Amino acid sequence: MARWRQLLCGLAVLIGVSQAQTDAVTPWLDVCTSEDFLNYRAQLCPATFVVSTLAFNPLYPLAISNVTIILQPSEDLQSSIQTTQFIELNLPGFEAIGTTNVANANLRDLPITAGNTVPLGVDPLFGYNTYANPLFTDFAQYNIRTRLLRLMVRTGNSLLSNRDTEITVCCMKLPAASPKDFTGYTISGPTSLDTIVTIPEEPILSTPFIDPGLQWEFLRVSFEPPISQHVTIIHLTLRPANALTDRARIILSMPEITRVNNVSGEVSFNTANSISGADWMFFESSALWDAGVGTLTFFLRQGKVLLASRQVTLSTNPGEFELPVELAADSPTLTVSARSFDNIDEVVRETPVTQSSAVPHVRNFTFTRLAYTNNVANQQTNVLFHFMTNRPLFAGSVIYLRLSGFTAQRVEVPLKGTTKVHFRDESGYFNLPENILELHITRTIYSDESLFELEMVELILPPALYANDTSLLAWNSDPGAPQQPVDDSPMVGNGYKTFKRSQLAFEPSEPRLAANITFTLEPSIVFYQGDMIVIHMYGFACTATTIPLLGPDAFRVEGQAASWTPEESMLVFTTAQNEIISNAAPFRVSIGRDVNFRLPDKLSENDGILRIEGKGAEGVLIDLEPVKKIPKIGDDKYVIESRVVFQPQDESVNAFTRISFSMVLNTDVLPNSTIYIKLGGLVRDPGRTNMVGVQGPARSGEIKLSGANGPLFRGEVGYWDQDQVLLTVQMISTVQIYAGERVRFFIERDQDFKLPFSAYPNDPSFRLAVPEAGIPERPFLFSTRVSQQGKEFGVSEIFYGSRGAVAYPNTVVEFNFRFQPNVNLPAGTTVRLTLPGFTCPFTSVPIGTQEVPVLGEKDLSDFIRFGQWNQMDNTFDLVVPVGQAIYRQLTTVLRIMQSGGFRLPITPLLPDDTRLTIQAIGNVVVFEEPIKNSPRVVDRSFQVSEFIYAPPQQDSIFQLKMLLQPTVNITHANDIVLFLCFLRRSEFDLLSLQEFRREALIQYSNTNQSEPLRILIFFLFTVSALSAPAFAPSNAALWYYALAVLFSVVFGFLFVRERGKRTAQLVRLEREYAIGDLPVELFNPTLAASRGFELQALRGSKRVVALFGSFQQVKESLRSARPYRRRFVQSDVLILPVCSSLEGADEVAFAAWGEAGLRASRDWLARPQALRRWRSYFQGILEDKEVAAGQSLWVGLSLKGRVFGSDFGIPIWDEILAAMPPTKALSSTEELFALAETSCGALEAQKDFYDALTGGDVERMRGLFEAKDDAELSAALQVEQEQSNLSGWDMVLAAENRPQLVTASFDCVKQSETRAITTCIEFPVLGPTLLATQLWARSSEGEPWRLQSHRSIPYASGVEARVALRCDHRGCIAFGKPGFRNSLSKVNIHIMGEDRGRIQDSMGSWNETTARLTLKVPLREVIPAFTMLDLRVEESQGFILPSALNANDTSLRISSLNNIQEEPIKTSPMVGNGPFTGHLYCMFQYEVGTRSPSPICPTAIDCNPPLTDPCNPSELTRCGCDARVDEIFPMMVLGFNLQNEDSVHFLPYDQLCNFDLIGPTILNPFSEPLSQTVSENRDQVTYEGMTSISTGIYRVCANHVGRLYDVGMVIVRPSCQVPLVLVDGACVEHCPRTKVPVAGKCIRDTMAFHALDTVDGLG
Repeated sequence: MARWRQLLCGLAVLIGVSQAQTDAVTPWLDVCTSEDFLNYRAQLCPATFVVSTLAFNPLYPLAISNVTIILQPSEDLQSSIQTTQFIELNLPGFEAIGTTNVANANLRDLPITAGNTVPLGVDPLFGYNTYANPLFTDFAQYNIRTRLLRLMVRTGNSLLSNRDTEITVCCMKLPAASPKDFTGYTISGPTSLDTIVTIPEEPILSTPFIDPGLQWEFLRVSFEPPISQHVTIIHLTLRPANALTDRARIILSMPEITRVNNVSGEVSFNTANSISGADWMFFESSALWDAGVGTLTFFLRQGKVLLASRQVTLSTNPGEFELPVELAADSPTLTVSARSFDNIDEVVRETPVTQSSAVPHVRNFTFTRLAYTNNVANQQTNVLFHFMTNRPLFAGSVIYLRLSGFTAQRVEVPLKGTTKVHFRDESGYFNLPENILELHITRTIYSDESLFELEMVELILPPALYANDTSLLAWNSDPGAPQQPVDDSPMVGNGYKTFKRSQLAFEPSEPRLAANITFTLEPSIVFYQGDMIVIHMYGFACTATTIPLLGPDAFRVEGQAASWTPEESMLVFTTAQNEIISNAAPFRVSIGRDVNFRLPDKLSENDGILRIEGKGAEGVLIDLEPVKKIPKIGDDKYVIESRVVFQPQDESVNAFTRISFSMVLNTDVLPNSTIYIKLGGLVRDPGRTNMVGVQGPARSGEIKLSGANGPLFRGEVGYWDQDQVLLTVQMISTVQIYAGERVRFFIERDQDFKLPFSAYPNDPSFRLAVPEAGIPERPFLFSTRVSQQGKEFGVSEIFYGSRGAVAYPNTVVEFNFRFQPNVNLPAGTTVRLTLPGFTCPFTSVPIGTQEVPVLGEKDLSDFIRFGQWNQMDNTFDLVVPVGQAIYRQLTTVLRIMQSGGFRLPITPLLPDDTRLTIQAIGNVVVFEEPIKNSPRVVDRSFQVSEFIYAPPQQDSIFQLKMLLQPTVNITHANDIVLFLCFLRRSEFDLLSLQEFRREALIQYSNTNQSEPLRILIFFLFTVSALSAPAFAPSNAALWYYALAVLFSVVFGFLFVRERGKRTAQLVRLEREYAIGDLPVELFNPTLAASRGFELQALRGSKRVVALFGSFQQVKESLRSARPYRRRFVQSDVLILPVCSSLEGADEVAFAAWGEAGLRASRDWLARPQALRRWRSYFQGILEDKEVAAGQSLWVGLSLKGRVFGSDFGIPIWDEILAAMPPTKALSSTEELFALAETSCGALEAQKDFYDALTGGDVERMRGLFEAKDDAELSAALQVEQEQSNLSGWDMVLAAENRPQLVTASFDCVKQSETRAITTCIEFPVLGPTLLATQLWARSSEGEPWRLQSHRSIPYASGVEARVALRCDHRGCIAFGKPGFRNSLSKVNIHIMGEDRGRIQDSMGSWNETTARLTLKVPLREVIPAFTMLDLRVEESQGFILPSALNANDTSLRISSLNNIQEEPIKTSPMVGNGPFTGHLYCMFQYEVGTRSPSPICPTAIDCNPPLTDPCNPSELTRCGCDARVDEIFPMMVLGFNLQNEDSVHFLPYDQLCNFDLIGPTILNPFSEPLSQTVSENRDQVTYEGMTSISTGIYRVCANHVGRLYDVGMVIVRPSCQVPLVLVDGACVEHCPRTKVPVAGKCIRDTMAFHALDTVDGLG
C-alpha cells in the first residue's frame, strides 16, 4: 500500500506539470506546497515507515528469541508532554515472555535495549538511541488480550526519519512457522490522543522465514509419582508430524532428573501405557542414559517406521529415576529431539515438551519462630511454635522439631489451643535421646496461607540457648526435606553455652612423642546422641583416622572411638546412641600411648591454638572457643622480635604519622589466624577534620595495609577499633607464617593516624597478641618515644567532704578526687587509685554527681557510674567505657557520696601522703605516681574523757568532775558538747512535812525553783521573831516586844501564805496522780460479764491510760490507739475513755472503731463508772493548770498505780508504750496478729520496707517513701539545728550501719481507703526489742502504698527508752528521750575546776530538750592539743544521778563541733549497781531450793497490812503475788549489774548486815551453793543447791563488789504443811500454851507463864 500511495503522489505531480505546460493562461504552481495539496496530503501522501524490519535470535520454530526491530519513518515522530508517541506491532502467533505489569495484569513488561551505535567523538549520553541515551522507555508492553506490542517514545525525543532506529526486545516465543515478509505482521504509530495516528497500520516490510522443518505434533512428559526428590516412573508421550525411519534416535533431554545409581548405560522401558499394545515393536528393547548431559535416548528398530501422527507412550521401569527438588509444569528444560542413528544429522530439532507434570518443591518452612511462656533456664515452660510453609501440610505429614537440650517429664507432650486438633492424639511425641519432637498431622494445615501457631505444654528448657540458636531445627517428613534452623528464638540462660571445663593432659609431656592424652570436658549444656564435640588440635599427628578411646566415659562416644582428620587436625567425639554427655559431671576419655598420637613440638600453657566447639546434626551447639586448660609442652612460645616505629610528618603535637610494624615469632601462625595490635593513645582522624570527642564509630573502620607482607592479610586491610584502640588483622586462608619468619608491614600516613601527646620509650601501651598461636598479649619489645615530656597526671588531688573540711580517721566520708592526665585516656583504660588503709563494704562503689558543675571540669559520673574497689589490694579502679575518653584538656572530677562508703584509715595520713598513688593501666599506661595533693587525717578524739560523781549515789544531787584531754586543738568555733542522758529523779519534799507522790514533787520542782528558799527564809525570820522575847534583856522596852510581835506576825503570815501556796500546788499535783480512787468496769472473759473495781485494785496487774476530752477528741484518741491494740495486751494496758459530755465508753468506742472493733477491744478497753466523778476529777486538773476550755488530756498509770506521764492533746502511743514495756518476754517467732487487716496490702508494703532496710537497698527504700516531711522529725531538726544527727538513707543503709534484725508480731489497721498504720516488734541482733510503727498513705484505692513515716522505740522490760528513732523520706534521726534533767531547770551552768578559765565566762549552756551541755572556748583562744582539762559542775547546779548507770556507760558522749566527732566518755563509774532490797524467800527445812518463784513481789509494796509470810499462799494471793509455794525454785537475787562473784549470807533477823558478823559459823544452818550463775543482762544471780538445817527467820545479806547489802529475809519453815506447826518433831494444829509459832515452829513464849495470859497461840 505504501508503494501505491507513493506512485499516486508522483502521478498527481506529473498531471500538475502537464496542465501547466498546455494552458498558457494558468501560471506555474507547485502543488506539493500549495494550500490545496497540504489539505489533501495526508490522504494522497500519508506518513509511512520507509524501513520496518524484524529479526529473531535464535531463529527456529517455537524458540524463545530476542526480537530486533529496525525502523525509519518517512517523517519525524515526536513525543511531547501533550502527546505521547507510540509504536504498535501486531505479531499474531507470537507469545510474550516477560513479567506481569504491576498496574495491569493484562500487560507483560518486555525489556528494551537501544541498539544504535555511537558515532566517533560523540558522548554516548548525547548520542541518538544509544545504550546510555535510549529513545524508547525501558519496557515494551505486550497486551495479552489485544496481542499488540507497544513501544513508547520518551517525552521530548523523536523517532527520526533520516536514519535507522534499532532496538532489541526480550523476549518472545516464535510461532511454529512463518513465511518470509509475512504481511500479517503489521506496525502503526498511534499517539496518546486517540484521534491522532501519525502512521496508520501497515504491513512490516521485512520479516525472516521461520522454517517449520520436521516437528512434533504433540509431546508430553509425566511422572508417577510427581513428588520432589522421589523415585519416579517417567512417561514420554509423543506424536511426530512426520514419519521417523532408519533407526532414528528419539532423545528425551531432562538435565535436572537423575538416575538412582547415577550411572550412564542401558535403561529398560516399556510401552504398557501406549494406545496400541504393539508399539513395543517399533523400538529397541533398551534405551541409553547419558548421566553427563541428562539425556535418555530411544532407538527405532531397523526397518520400522514411526508414521506421522502415530502416538506412542514410552515408560521407564520403577526405581530407575529420581526427581529434582522442584520442576515447573511444562518445564522448558524437558525437550525432545530426533536425530539420525549415527547422531550426525538432526531430524527433528530439540523441542520443548507441550505438556509436563509439575514437581512441586519439597515442602519446607518459610518462617519459624519459638517462644517460651517461662523463659527461665532448667524450668518448665510452654513452647509456642509459629511457622509458615511453602505448601500445605496434608494429613499424614509429620513435623519434626529438633529441640536441642530440651527435656520433658513424659514422652507424649500435650498440645494446647484450638490448633491442637490438627495433630494425632492432640499430642507430640518426644524422642529424648535424639531431642526430636514429632508432630503427626491428621488434618490439613494451610500454613502456606497464614501463620500457624501451636502450643506445646510442659517442656523443660535447657541450661542455655543462643538467640536464634542454629541447633534448634525444624523439618517435615517429605523425602529430602532440609533440616532448617528456627528463624526466630529467644535467648535462654543469657546464652551461656560454653565448655565450663575443657582440659587436656599429656603423659609424658614430651614434644613430638606419642603420649597418653586425657580429655576432661564439661559442657554447660547436654550433648545427646549424634551430637559432636569437635577439637581442633593443630600440631598433633596421627596416621590413624579412627582413634580408640579409654576411660570411664568412653562408652558415651559412638563406637568408643573418636574420628581424626589429619588434613584439618580435627578430632571428633560423636555421642553414641541412647547416651548423653552430661553438663553436671565431667566427661573423661583418653587416648592410649599405643595409638601413636604424637604431641606437637611446642605448646604454651593454655595455648589458644587448640580450640573446641559443639556441633549437632545441623547447626552449632557451642561456638568455637579456646580450650581452657592445656599444659605447656616444649619451649616457650614467644615473640623473638617486635617493633613499632612512628614516622610523623612534622614536629607538631599529635602529628599524623606512618606506623611500621615488624615481628618475628618462634611458632607457626595458622591460616585464618588473627593478630591483635593494641596502640594505646593513638587516634584516627579520617578526613583530618580534627573531630571533637572520640566518636569511635566514625574513627573506626578498615585500614589499608602496605609493605612487603601486606598481601599476607585478607584484602590487605585491617580493622581499626578506636574504642578499643585495637588494630585487628586476619591472615588469608592459604598462607601461614612459619616460626622465625619476619613479617613486616606498615600503615601509611594517608590512613590518618595521629600520635598521642606523649609516649614512653618501649611504651607498654603498645602491645601485640596472637592468641590463636599461643602468644598472649605482651608489649612490643621496641617502640619509638613520642615527646620529651613523659606521661603523667598534672593534677591529682583528694579531699574529703567540702574542700578544707576536717577528716577523721576510721570515719565514713564523702570522697572527692580531681585529676588531669597529660595524655588522653581512651576506652578500655583503667585509672587506678591505691588507697592503703581505706575500707569500703562494697566492691562496686557508686559515683555521685557534683553539687555544682564547674567550667573546665568534667564530671566522671557522666559516663562512669561505678568504680571497682579491691579491699585486698586497697585499689579503686575506674574503667573508661566504650565510646568515652578522659581528655587531657579537662580536669576530671570524681565524687563518692558518704553513703557510698569509703572509710578512712585508722592510722593517720600525712598531708600529700605519698602512699596514696594514681596510675593508668589497660589501653593506655601511665606509670604509678603519688597523688600530688591530699589533706591530713589524724585521730581527732579525746584521749582522756573521764567523769567522776561525788557522791555516786543513785537518785541524788551530785558533783560532776570532768577530766578531758583532746588530741587536736580546740578553738572558739569548736564547742565542746556533752550528751548527758541520765534519768532525773527526786521523790521527797522536806518543806511541806508531808509525803507526796514523786511525780508531783518533780513537776513542782521544775516549775517553782526559788519558792522553797523563800519559804525557808520566812520560816527562819518567824522563828527568830518568836524567840526574841526569850532572849530579850531584862530592861527591854515595850517597842522591842512590839517589834518582835510585828515581825512574828508579818513573817509568820508570809511563811504561812507561801507555804500554803506551795502545799496547795503539791496537793493539786497529788490529785493529778490520785486517779486510783475512781471506779472502773472491766470485762471478765471467764465469767463473760463485766465487773467493777476501784482503779487502785488493778495495781500490779494492769497499767492504765485514761483519756479525757470532748466526744470527738476522745474518739480521735481512740482511733489513734487502735493500731497498738496488740501492744496493749502485751503490756497489760487498759485504755479508759472519759468524755466531758458524759457519753459512755462503748458509745465513743463504737464511733471510733465500729461494732467489730468494739467487740475486739474487750481485753484492753476499760469503762469508767461514776462518770460525773471522773469528769469532775479531770476538769479540776484542767482548772488547776489554768488550761483553756476544750483541751483534751491523758494520764498514764504504771503497774504500781503511779503516774508515769500525762499531757494534753492526742497521746503519742508508741512513746507511752515504751514506758509500759511488755510484762512477758516477746517471741521473735510470733505470728501475724489474728485481727490484722491483711486485705489492704499494707502488710506487703511493710515487708518490702524491712527487706530494703535489712538488705541495704537505698533505691528501693526511696521508692517506698512519700516525699512528705514528718512534722515531728522537722521539729527536732529545728531544735537541734547544727547539731542535728539526721542521717540520710545512704548512711542508714550502709553496710556498717544498717540494722541486723528480725521482725514479728505484725498488725495492720486500715483507717481509710487511703490511710493505714502497721506495727510490729523488731528484734535486733544487739540491743533491746523495739516497737515499730509505719504510717502509710496512697492517693486512691488500688494504688500502691507509700510510707510517710517510720518510728521505733525501745520496748522491753527493764530498758529505759532513752532514744527513739523517727524516719521519713529524708532519713532518720535518733531523739534523745532526755533522762538527764537539771532539777533547777537552769540554762547557764557554772563551771568550776582548775581549767574553768579555758571556758568562756566559766559558763556552760544546758539544753533541757536535747540533754546537751555545751562548753565554748573564748574568742581567739585555743585549747592546745593534749591539754588536760580539769572541770567541775557543783551540786548547786542541780544535776541528779539516775537510778542506774553502767561503768563506762556508752550513752554518755562528748564531741567538739567540726573538730572531734561524737564519741563515748571513756571512763565513768557505775551508779545504782547492786542487788535490790525487798526480797522475800520461803524455804523448808532440809529442802534444796526455795518455794519463791518471784522473790520480789512488786505489788507487795503497797499491800496493807504488809506481807510478812512468803510461805502463806493466802497472804501471797491477798497481796497480788505469785502463790506457787508448792513448787521448788533455786534461790535468785535480783539487782543491777550483778557479778558472778557476788555471794549471799544469812544472819538472824534481829541482826543487821555487817562484815564482822559474816563468817563460817554464821552460815552453819545454810549450806554453800553448789553453783551460781549470772544472767546475760546481769540482773539476776541464781544460786543452786541451797538448803537450811534450821527453821526460823533470817536476814539475807549479799556481798557485791566489796559492799554488803541487806536484800531481804528468808523464812525457813519445818516440813509441815501449812497451817500445821512443828512441836518436838511432830506436826500439830496448834502450839502448846507456853509456846508461840515462829516460822512454823513452836518455841517457848517468855510471857507464857504470866497469870493473866489466857490466849492460845495460833499457828
